[in-house]
Amino acid sequence: MSGMPYSSRERTSEIVGIAMIALTILLFLALITDGYKSDIRRPLEGMAQVSNLLGKPGAIVAGIGSIAFGGAVHLLYFLTLVWGSMLLRHQALDRLLWRAGGAIVMLFAVAAILHIAVTPSPSGDHAGGVIGGFLGSFLLGAFGDIGSNIIAAALFVIGLLLATEFLFVHAFDAIRIVVFAVAKFTTATIAAFVNVVTGGAKSAWASRRALSKD
Repeated sequence: MSGMPYSSRERTSEIVGIAMIALTILLFLALITDGYKSDIRRPLEGMAQVSNLLGKPGAIVAGIGSIAFGGAVHLLYFLTLVWGSMLLRHQALDRLLWRAGGAIVMLFAVAAILHIAVTPSPSGDHAGGVIGGFLGSFLLGAFGDIGSNIIAAALFVIGLLLATEFLFVHAFDAIRIVVFAVAKFTTATIAAFVNVVTGGAKSAWASRRALSKD
């Protein structure tokens, strides 16, 4: 008799993956339907009363996330979607501490970029929330506008490499395959066109030559 279903590594991976996808949907709905649209300016005492499709839990999650990270909080459901997809494809979600650290670095970096590039927001607040305002202001004061963007972008890429399975070598391989495929298709198309044009002309010339000989 087979063991319990949870003894199967693949089955367990898919169960956790489905739970992660469900969390992704909940995060997406909570943040997208936030009554303040991820704006940092909101009442702290009545945070749970803000309009949200998921009620008080959704309002609290959206409120805390928006105050801390501003618009960068939307990165959360992107990460949970990636992790859930990995589990559903039976990829090991290992290096949990490194992945969690990478996710935090990505959040900090995007929040800083929003502060540097977007602040002040339409409401006059920090677009990257409290954390983005602190980190972005520090980077601006120390490295200026260009240097701050370079450092924040580098931190984002480092976080991406830590939190996901993304590797530049795979991206370069994919780009190379796409470029070769496009080049092959273009070459074949041009060759076919030239063949039609020159082939038709050659056939007409050959026919006239054969008639003249007769």
